[in-house]
Amino acid sequence: MKPWIVLPYDESPVARAALSRAAQMAKRASTRRRYAGLLLATAGVDPSALDALVREAQVIAGASEPLEVRLLSAGDPIGSLHRLVASLPDAVLCAPLAPTGCAPWYAEACRLGGDSRTLILLFIDPREITRFEEVLYRAGARRASLPTTGSGVETRRAFVRWLVGAQPLPAKGTVITTRRDEM
Repeated sequence: MKPWIVLPYDESPVARAALSRAAQMAKRASTRRRYAGLLLATAGVDPSALDALVREAQVIAGASEPLEVRLLSAGDPIGSLHRLVASLPDAVLCAPLAPTGCAPWYAEACRLGGDSRTLILLFIDPREITRFEEVLYRAGARRASLPTTGSGVETRRAFVRWLVGAQPLPAKGTVITTRRDEM
């Protein structure tokens, strides 16, 4: 049985950059078929929004990378993470150094001490974090201004194009005005 790479994930720019780096590492190792894939452990997500989280994470990781998401208990995400890891004896724990996520549990979840297993610590360059911050902000501003049909297909396609870099982001001076920009 191949081990999963378990990564805490809270949708913050730091977590997205860590996911991108972990996916790159897993792809390099996949030529040797070393890992089963990436397992994102997240908490505080509405179960109805989980599909959107999975789609966005898959875009960041790459379509060819196996990806699973496990929803941790919102009341005890750290304990739930420890139980998840205990249920996967060969799992490899992965986290960024000096994490600063959006969720209060994220920094604690990224402290990977106390367990005798393989650890992957990622140094995330501040430029990588900034890149994800800019992509998310601009995609959100652009998404809010796009005309949408009933299913919002145009919005999702534009967001995916920005995340994968297939379409350049608008320059800072050409950001489309949204309610968030007017605050």
